[in-house]
Amino acid sequence: MGEPRHDRGDGQAGRRRHRAGRRHRCASAHGVALSHLLAYRLGAYHAHPRRRGRDQRSRGDRRRAGAPRRHRVGRRQRHRDLGSERCRALGAYRRGEGSGGARTLGPHPRRRIVGDAQWCTRAAAAQRRGGTVDTMTASEARARAKAHPDWNIFISYTNEEGNGPAVAVKDLVHVKGTVTTGGGVVLPKEIDKEDAPVVARLRAHNCVMVGKVNLHEFAYGLTSINPHYGTVHNPKAPGHVAGGSSGGSAAAVAADLCDWAIGTDTGGSIRNPAAMCGVTGFKPTVGTVSTEGVIPLSTTLDTIGPLAHDVIQAAGALAMMCDVQHLVPAAPRPLSSFRLAIPSPEWVGELDAEVSAVWQRVSAGLPAIALPDRLRMANVSLAIMFREAYEYHRRWIEADSSRYGTDVLATLMRGKDVTQADYDRAQEELLAVRRETEEAMQDVDAMLVPATAIAPPLVTASSLEMREPLSRFTRPFNVTGQPVYALPYPTTGLPIGVQAVGHFGHDADLVPAAWALERAWAGRE
Repeated sequence: MGEPRHDRGDGQAGRRRHRAGRRHRCASAHGVALSHLLAYRLGAYHAHPRRRGRDQRSRGDRRRAGAPRRHRVGRRQRHRDLGSERCRALGAYRRGEGSGGARTLGPHPRRRIVGDAQWCTRAAAAQRRGGTVDTMTASEARARAKAHPDWNIFISYTNEEGNGPAVAVKDLVHVKGTVTTGGGVVLPKEIDKEDAPVVARLRAHNCVMVGKVNLHEFAYGLTSINPHYGTVHNPKAPGHVAGGSSGGSAAAVAADLCDWAIGTDTGGSIRNPAAMCGVTGFKPTVGTVSTEGVIPLSTTLDTIGPLAHDVIQAAGALAMMCDVQHLVPAAPRPLSSFRLAIPSPEWVGELDAEVSAVWQRVSAGLPAIALPDRLRMANVSLAIMFREAYEYHRRWIEADSSRYGTDVLATLMRGKDVTQADYDRAQEELLAVRRETEEAMQDVDAMLVPATAIAPPLVTASSLEMREPLSRFTRPFNVTGQPVYALPYPTTGLPIGVQAVGHFGHDADLVPAAWALERAWAGRE
């Protein structure tokens, strides 16, 4: 009897069984999604088997360098290639180490940012829309903001001067020479002695920090109604909430008080205010931008990203935030060249009339895919966030809980009831949800999802009633960790946003799809 085919020394049968393709991207959470997240965070691994033609080295060079063979490699081989690096990364991630941020947003650079900062000004964004606006220095931006103190957008200002892009910074992020309040009054009022790494990177690209912007207290809410620094004004919908928690960041962009702004996103805090204020937000893959020097809400879920005037400005801003060179496409592609999908109607659920009207236009004719249960995803997010937020704030709660706003304190105290077993189960579920979501999306380039279930509520509405519909569609993608754009849909009424969800670790591939959507909706395609 002949030798079994699977034992042949040349490995031909094994290679046939494991030809790489899209399925390899979602083979398991420990195969792609988790491995890339962990290795990115430690800077240990930069290749990816998804696309051809990006790594210009010879096959032999790639093998000698320890990179996985992209075209004829299965899950087992990929795991062997990662070897001890993956084990080291996994251990570091579980210990809470290795948060320095990714060095790449996909495999190997194929596009280069031309002049970096030139993409990231209001003037450049206006020119892409076929209009013009005056350039604005940081000092001019500060003067504009100080003329409207009742808008409650800025908490403090820097004295920085320069001609580079004027950037507003969410007051969770350390900026040398300023006091970082977190939007609260609990923390010691100490002057920051150094910049957070994300700010330091922006300075290297000639960006100038305008000041620190308001937010929902300690990023733990969705309205930016702040009892200490005032309710953030919504420039696009006065009298309605600006969203949160990065409400000041979104409002500063919408009011032209900066070129673009830094936000953070744990359950939708970039995408929600972007939708409420009619601007563009970009939540990158979790771990892409270093969270060092940033007050945490959830160390597992926290993500830093930009709020800007359009897709390309946001991409250029993100590229500077994490020091990569291949996020901005050389030219737009037609929307028809992308495979788009939507969640099932059951997953989306009920929408208010204004959001429903937009969603019907956006989703018309697109195939539906089956995502993990939305409530399951939300429960994973909440268990992790409640526990980690409470642990961070416990010392100040025990010292004087009266210094917190009532809504934030009530939410913080929910973390006291999350047991270690609950937390561990949630972390395991997070990995399962990431794997299942990638499997569901394996045949599409991007998925469209409403940003919120309701239009911007009035500031007088009940915060409790707002919470679920404002975070229903954003929270799940902090669990999956995927890159997500929040795009404003052109309307004549209140601002309405739509999310474009990409593949984990492939932020660069999401940018052209989001750009095509933006152009198609504006009638520029």
